[in-house]
Amino acid sequence: MRDISFFVSLLKLLDETAEVLGLEHLTEADRIVLQMLWLAAEQKRNNAFKMSYQKLHNLLGYVGPSISRAQFYKTVQSLEEAGSISRIKGSRSAQYVFN
Repeated sequence: MRDISFFVSLLKLLDETAEVLGLEHLTEADRIVLQMLWLAAEQKRNNAFKMSYQKLHNLLGYVGPSISRAQFYKTVQSLEEAGSISRIKGSRSAQYVFN
């Protein structure tokens, strides 16, 4: 009983935080893309990182869920509109930074 109580509390905290950040609309696929973007950013010292659909696909490998190219770019656009990430070096660049 305690494990499920803890899990439900975590879900509630996740929902509240997503709302504060303006990310409550994220689907499960969006959250996976966001996690991979964060992973790419963590590997860089200045927080600027490159991410393409091909790189995402390579990071997920065959064990990860299927994320389509359209879903990837839709998620990136959604995160840009929410102010979570910004594209650097031009509008067609695959370089981003977390805000």
